[in-house]
Amino acid sequence: MKTKTRTKNLFLLLLILLVPMLLLFGCEELSTFRIDVYVNENKNGTVYGYGTYTEGETVTLTANGLNGNRFITWVYQNKTIISNNSTYTIATSEDGLNSTLTFIASDATADRYTAVFEDDSQQYYTLSSYKFTTDINSAEPLPEETTETLISGGSLNVMIGETITSFRELALIEGDFRDKVTTYVTPSNEVMNLSYTSSYYIRFSLTQGSGQSQIRTLTVTLGQDSSTDDVNLIFNQDNSFDVQYTFQITTQEGEEEIVQDVTLILNFTPLSYQETTIV
Repeated sequence: MKTKTRTKNLFLLLLILLVPMLLLFGCEELSTFRIDVYVNENKNGTVYGYGTYTEGETVTLTANGLNGNRFITWVYQNKTIISNNSTYTIATSEDGLNSTLTFIASDATADRYTAVFEDDSQQYYTLSSYKFTTDINSAEPLPEETTETLISGGSLNVMIGETITSFRELALIEGDFRDKVTTYVTPSNEVMNLSYTSSYYIRFSLTQGSGQSQIRTLTVTLGQDSSTDDVNLIFNQDNSFDVQYTFQITTQEGEEEIVQDVTLILNFTPLSYQETTIV
């Protein structure tokens, strides 16, 4: 009888010791993440799906247009366009009025999402093309296949930022710069969201093959043209805008050095329903 009692007591003691250890090491608590979803303008649509999700849980965000405003795109952190890939699945109705975004909750997908609908008071822009020209008043730009005069070789780095001290890369362009040739940039997933009450900063760093390097920063506010000695900001009728930066480069032709004015023209185009909706 004493042996049975001793065995029972030992079992209870082991149970008392093991339970806390199992709770501490055997049942790892899953992380949770906050997912927020917004619409670029409340009058343009409604969004659903915000909340706290457990790691590994499926998140489905829904956007519905109001007053006929069509969906354009999903944007992460109000900076980066989301596309269908291994992380995200987008399904948008044929009429462009509804869209869903599906993904798995994790540290990499947590935070803020915005459903962008058509809107007159703000636009999401991305860099669409650039050209170099020795004559700002010249005729229509030449196609990329042209053999027009080589201005320089080098690299152009275009960055955007919400503050003057915080920039992210919009495009890195390397190669030959030819006079009057418009080169179309591979679409970037980085965007700037301009409204009548906010400003962005564009910074471009131009390095010629000769080693010359120039950096310029410009403040951009929707619809407001501006001009300095070397930079013009021009808003066009199609809602795109141009940044024109004139600088000097020195080229060597035989024993002679030639200094010439060259203008870099960056064109920024607003995102639109036709360009981005996935049916």
